[in-house]
Amino acid sequence: MTGSSRAARWLPAAAVAVYLCCAAALITARPGLQYDEALMVLGAVHMRHSPGELTLPHDPDTWVCPGRCFPLMTVRYVGALKEYVAMAAFALFGTKTSVIRFVSALLACLCVWGTGRFTARYVTPAAGGAAALILAVHPSFVDQTVFDNGAVAVWMFALGGALAALAAYAGHPRPAAAAAAGFFAGLGVWSRANFAWLVLAAVAGFAPKLWRWLRTSPRDALAAAAGGLAGAAPLLAYQAVSGFGTLEAAGMFQAAERGTHLLAIRTVMWAESLVADREHRAIWNGPPELDTVYWTVPLLVMAALAVCLASRYRPLAVVALAFYFLLFSSRLPVAEHHLVTALPLVAMAVAAAGNLLAGRYRRARAALAVLAAIYAGVAVCWQVGAAAGIRATGGTGQWSDAIVAVAQELEHSYAGRDVKIADWGLQNNLYVITDGRVRSREIYPNAQSAPDPAGFWREELNDGGLYLANGPENAQMKEVAAAFAAEVARRGLKPVKTFVERGGRTYALLYDVPPGRAEPLAPAPSGTLESTIEMRDPARESQLVGFHQIEQGSYRWSRRRFAIALKAPEGRSRLVVELYIPEDVVRRLGPLTLSAAAGGRKLEPQTFTTPGKFRFEREIRSVGGPLTVSFELDKAYIEPGEGRELGVVVSSAGLYP
Repeated sequence: MTGSSRAARWLPAAAVAVYLCCAAALITARPGLQYDEALMVLGAVHMRHSPGELTLPHDPDTWVCPGRCFPLMTVRYVGALKEYVAMAAFALFGTKTSVIRFVSALLACLCVWGTGRFTARYVTPAAGGAAALILAVHPSFVDQTVFDNGAVAVWMFALGGALAALAAYAGHPRPAAAAAAGFFAGLGVWSRANFAWLVLAAVAGFAPKLWRWLRTSPRDALAAAAGGLAGAAPLLAYQAVSGFGTLEAAGMFQAAERGTHLLAIRTVMWAESLVADREHRAIWNGPPELDTVYWTVPLLVMAALAVCLASRYRPLAVVALAFYFLLFSSRLPVAEHHLVTALPLVAMAVAAAGNLLAGRYRRARAALAVLAAIYAGVAVCWQVGAAAGIRATGGTGQWSDAIVAVAQELEHSYAGRDVKIADWGLQNNLYVITDGRVRSREIYPNAQSAPDPAGFWREELNDGGLYLANGPENAQMKEVAAAFAAEVARRGLKPVKTFVERGGRTYALLYDVPPGRAEPLAPAPSGTLESTIEMRDPARESQLVGFHQIEQGSYRWSRRRFAIALKAPEGRSRLVVELYIPEDVVRRLGPLTLSAAAGGRKLEPQTFTTPGKFRFEREIRSVGGPLTVSFELDKAYIEPGEGRELGVVVSSAGLYP
């Protein structure tokens, strides 16, 4: 081995050091903790303080409780690996935003090193160093792994581990190395389910070699399979307890665009992800890429893939192209942080193509050196610009450091108060920043599910309390946020505190609303009014207010206050409401009293002391025509996880002669 080859073997380790320097520059700029970034470590914070299941909103069956509760998944398609790593880091260094980001960066270090090691083994040591350095300074790679709001860091950790294990196996074929490669592949699928696309792409790229290996090394193949099952074991356990919850999630999310429009959008995102993606620039409201960079880099990447396709490095190009094909053709939503996961494949292909051209054509070496210098210059400029932009702005929008001021205000001035969150993007980060000390409840989902969001807020604000909403420029759920803003304006309420970003935009508004006199609930029926209603019938929704959506095709949960509009016969009639009170509600709340009024006339209340099925039946008098029957419980149950206000389960209601 020559001296230059020995020196090149150290380049992946040097690239890790370079990456950590770039990551540290962004971390120390200290933008605010973003909602989904906090989501990735919610369980870590919760497990430090409670043996029970997470009380904040989370997907069903993602936590298991054999005694002490622990998470299998963060969401249906993202494993809880980072939560366990972060929990250990929090125990050592405290629950801090900077700790979360250093954990993310350390996870990504394995990808930088593993990419270099694999490329060095498959191509040359110099190419391995080049691939690692390409990643180490890449603006999108550094940003998406440090400010990890899309499970990119754990993806890169698993990919880097698999590549390093494959490099070790290529040097010394042993079952242990094969098992390690399989384990990291399985870990990747657990960490983010669409890592399976990358596994499929790798199988497609190395299919001939893989087939020969299966025939000649069955023992190693079994070891790799066993390792894969071990790595994916938490995901498999979750599928068992949830009834294939990950597949259910795949059916829940579909891209809104179709055909050529979808292809055009993803092509633009792909081009930007190759240097500095929009998600990266949005953190500090950075400038767009230069047109020359925007078009030149994708062309160079395609040229590198073409060179690999025509050479012995064809498998590298096939893996990258197959993975991109799966990303581009998927009906699932694809964002820039998904496309960034392909960057290690691109780095390996570019390094391999450069090595091939430099070896064949002496004149190409100077051109490659110039291109490498230009890339390094562009990357460093973006890194410096990003760090400076974040320091100057403190982050913008969802990334604003104004969230720290919100957390401090709630913790110091409103300690012990429950905070009602009126828009997306505020609960998870507040929980993590305060180490779980601020109690909050997201109520905007109830407004989203209500037939009339304005009516929901009219009823909700009657209860009073501490409400936190995004500022007008930072609103996320536009219709719900607008309805909330309209209702507080109608009541003449002023925020007790306005939180402003450094650039002057309103980040969030805090309202301390006194309880008010309950306004009558008024359904707004459309079409023919019926005298009886089955809750399973969606056509009767306009006759209801204060109910959640239909569940299991047969019933609806009510809120504490609810009302039903019915067509009343003239004279006497019987009001009959079929309802059910679950055991959980009685155990947590004790006896429940249901009061009612028909057309403004109070009816005799009924108290329920045990769970079970009941019939609320009262005689009423009416002159005939539309009649609103309003109901009110003396207390309500707040559903763990979802945060919904639950009263009783209603299956039907009607007026009978």
